[in-house]
Amino acid sequence: MSEPLRFPFHTVRLPLLGTMRRPVVLATLAGPTRNAKALFLIDSGADVSLVPHELGRLLGLSRAGAPQGLCRGIGRGAVGYSLCPVGLQIGHLRVRIRIGWCEADGFPALLGRLDVFDLLDIEFCQSSNRIVLRPAGPADRP
Repeated sequence: MSEPLRFPFHTVRLPLLGTMRRPVVLATLAGPTRNAKALFLIDSGADVSLVPHELGRLLGLSRAGAPQGLCRGIGRGAVGYSLCPVGLQIGHLRVRIRIGWCEADGFPALLGRLDVFDLLDIEFCQSSNRIVLRPAGPADRP
């Protein structure tokens, strides 16, 4: 079994809330034509991992034959996405996941529950300022 990865939370300063810590990790996505690194917010409330339009275009993702969906946040609007297979590498951990390639930009890349939370065990240890990632054991997989 591989060693777990540990990352500190990313500290941000927000006008209304003050200093906050967010679970953010640097990951590499392997697309059909190119690899790219990006910061990902680990979002246990997101059903699907999402990448902005420009990042998906850079990776060479294609909408042809990809399942289509709509993602909705707290606001009233919805953004279309195409569900595309990619490779995800965080440190020494490598997995294949499906990621939603959005039709919009202007938001951070998100790691949501689909595939990611089945393949990786993720601990949010905010009080000790660390995120711990490890491969899910065989008994943990569906």
